[in-house]
Amino acid sequence: MHKYLLVAAEAARLSDQGQEAMSLYNQAIRSADENGYLQNEALANELAAKFYIKDYDKIARVYMTDACLGYAKWGVMEKVRMLQKLYPHLLEERFNKEIKPNSVDIIKNVLYISDFSYSESASSSETDILQKAIQYLTQETDSVQLLSGFLDRAVRIAGADRGYLILEKDGQLLIEADRLEDRQTITARAPIAVEKCECLSKGIVRYVARTLETVVLNDKDHQDQTGIFTADDYVTQAEVKSIACLPILFQGIPVGVIYLENSLLEKAFVPERLELLKLLSAQLATVKKLQDYLEGKPEESKQASTPLLEPLTARETEVLQLITEGMSNKEIAERLELSSNTVKGYIKNIYGKLGANRRVQVAARAKELKLVKTN
Repeated sequence: MHKYLLVAAEAARLSDQGQEAMSLYNQAIRSADENGYLQNEALANELAAKFYIKDYDKIARVYMTDACLGYAKWGVMEKVRMLQKLYPHLLEERFNKEIKPNSVDIIKNVLYISDFSYSESASSSETDILQKAIQYLTQETDSVQLLSGFLDRAVRIAGADRGYLILEKDGQLLIEADRLEDRQTITARAPIAVEKCECLSKGIVRYVARTLETVVLNDKDHQDQTGIFTADDYVTQAEVKSIACLPILFQGIPVGVIYLENSLLEKAFVPERLELLKLLSAQLATVKKLQDYLEGKPEESKQASTPLLEPLTARETEVLQLITEGMSNKEIAERLELSSNTVKGYIKNIYGKLGANRRVQVAARAKELKLVKTN
């Protein structure tokens, strides 16, 4: 399976399907790791690094570092030295020294870092921060802790002093975890509807969830390119210097947004850090525990195996196909020349007929019942 996934990742790369390639590389790495194929795990990391190197140098460093560690564990030190020579800028300076056989423990100490702490954040490189965050996502086994831990790392990476992790369920946007400026820990809460919360811009959250576009308001006047939010009540009244809101995609399906604020600094959310955050969000596509949580497993697995009680209409099938392709409500409306409210109505009907309450569940159930075309 890991070999198949790696070939599929390379095929996606060659076809300029970047998002698909990112997901497949990570699936290949995880599959090789779970089944003990150390050499192929290292190879998958190396190929992922080469994929990212053109546009995402920082993330490429993480993968290349893991590749070298894997090759060193496997004992092919000549391969490690070759990668050092070809990609010296992707590896830690201290890692670039001559690596002698049987030095795996030294390499491990250099590359793998203990859990992230606030005291480390000022001195750690962006690569270190991202590497720790990715390690956390792949190792956390509790879905609730995974959500709060992801938000914790998102807040730190972006440089926010408050943040919200918002996921879609039953057609609503629900706050599942938050961090406020007077609290240094993340709270995993009973989900509360965004519409009932007065401590963020509901307009921005709805816009990002609908369009899958990133919104950044980075100055005291909160000027944005579109001018959409200049009349937003929260934006005009709240004492916030910077706001950022990014969509979250899970296996290509939109599942929610990350909403961040900084009450002290203008221009707090710099493009480089937001890019890191987007890359971290992409890693969620490989986390099986999150998939189980979003799909309602194992509690709803029996329900998922039952056939439809009421067939979908032709239009509902069209909308379902576009949902599984990862389109936002706005994109679906534009593709089918429908209003956004009409699309919402179709999606609500689809949820009911499929017995689902999230887009990820809808996509999984549709593929299980062979209701949509798959590539």
